[in-house]
Amino acid sequence: MTDIHKRIKERRKMSKLTQQCLADRLLLSKTAISQWERGINKPSSSILSDLCKVLNVNEEWLLTGKNAADSSAYAAFMVPFFAGVKVAAGYGCITNETSSLLFPVPRCAIKLQSNLNEICCFVASGNSMNPILLDGSVVAVNQADTAIRDGKMYVIRQGDLLRVKLLSRFPNELHVQSANPAYPTEVYVNDEINNIQVIGHVFWYSSVSF
Repeated sequence: MTDIHKRIKERRKMSKLTQQCLADRLLLSKTAISQWERGINKPSSSILSDLCKVLNVNEEWLLTGKNAADSSAYAAFMVPFFAGVKVAAGYGCITNETSSLLFPVPRCAIKLQSNLNEICCFVASGNSMNPILLDGSVVAVNQADTAIRDGKMYVIRQGDLLRVKLLSRFPNELHVQSANPAYPTEVYVNDEINNIQVIGHVFWYSSVSF
């Protein structure tokens, strides 16, 4: 295979990314990606490095088709990172959504996930999830995975607040728990449960603060 447009399309599909998702991660339009894959345009030199990171390939292979495609330098999967959105590991934090950046999540964690287009990262704020999460830890969330499994960690929305908590279901009850024993378990019943939206399952988190 010698054409760059074919290699871009091949790797995009291997990464389970739609054209729109790839465009979002590169801060480009879907039309730009479509034109690359149809051979109308080629990626500019200014965007080539970021494209290779997202597709996890080395530049020489993408440009020429020579040598191995995979780049050991990119042993991570780049996902949208909302650095301006603070997910409260406490009693709640007002969301402040900003433009998406990219954050590297280890591929060993990503490979077990489905619906990769629905994965993103937030910053945890507060100490209620200590010692699991530090204040400033980055959490990776799969927004396609909202089914509650007892004791697992999720990002939830309560009104304008985003929180990261451990969830457990009981008959007509939802228990919202912190890892820090100083924070009591919150119990929601009946219609109160309807006011809690599960954004997604936290399947990975950083061990250092951002």
